[in-house]
Amino acid sequence: MSLSADTLLERMELKKSQKLWRNIAVLALILLGLALVSNQVDIPNQASHGSNHIARISIEGFILQDNEKLAILKNLAQDNKVKAVIVHINSPGGTVVGGESYFMALKKIAAKKPVVAVIGSLGTSGGYMTAIAADYIFAYKGSITGSIGVMMQAAEFTELADKVGVHFNTFKSGDLKGAPSPVEKITPKVAQYMQRSIEQVKDMFVNMVADARNMPVEQVEKFADGRIIMGSEAVKLHLIDAIGDEDNAIAWLQEHRNIPKSIKVIDWRLEKKPPLLDEFISTFSGTPDFIEGMFSGGMLALWSQPSQLH
Repeated sequence: MSLSADTLLERMELKKSQKLWRNIAVLALILLGLALVSNQVDIPNQASHGSNHIARISIEGFILQDNEKLAILKNLAQDNKVKAVIVHINSPGGTVVGGESYFMALKKIAAKKPVVAVIGSLGTSGGYMTAIAADYIFAYKGSITGSIGVMMQAAEFTELADKVGVHFNTFKSGDLKGAPSPVEKITPKVAQYMQRSIEQVKDMFVNMVADARNMPVEQVEKFADGRIIMGSEAVKLHLIDAIGDEDNAIAWLQEHRNIPKSIKVIDWRLEKKPPLLDEFISTFSGTPDFIEGMFSGGMLALWSQPSQLH
């Protein structure tokens, strides 16, 4: 029996619809399976290891104050099975308080056991602030370090608002309350105050470097203008101690801190691995980690180029 053209078209559309919904159902099942697996699998934050070892930790991306990670560092400091720590740093920096919090946490570890830092592609600003807590710093010749300094960014929309006929009325108790504000012109008084605040935090950073690296403040000031410094030059300036990688770090611990060669290096993760579903979704989102940090408030100890934040 022959079918009319309309009937054929209807059947073709039905098959298309069935195929579409079948694919949607399969995708939904896959996502559901990933969610169930990720919720059932408990991925530890730290090494569940009973023997003596060197702990390896990684500090990457935009640095924020993170109480969960700091708690793990505190546990690491108190774990008698951890005989030394190797810190891998690959970060352009982040908030000043974020870098300072890591510095303080690593200093507490270094008071109990040796700590060595290995800077990868980036160890600038807050990333470098973190590194100087270590007893010894390695970097590659091509590592980007330095960028000692701080900044604060504030957008201003007053001229744009005027063009579209929008006016903002702000009532506040003092000239400096809520400054800088995107809906107010930056006055000379506000600019002067903000610059003074920036200089105060910058002086704090310079003094941290001078104390940690056993250098005169005047010497640090010479290159504390925010410039980046390659690893090969950083050795000459005493910002780092030597060119090398993790193997060099282990050898240094064995030679200078009497760490036995038989001790293994074990990863301590500073955060739980994200659920598989979240990891799957984030693969397609492409949202850089630093965006959250840019809106976190506070001053930034940061150097970055867009292509190096991914």
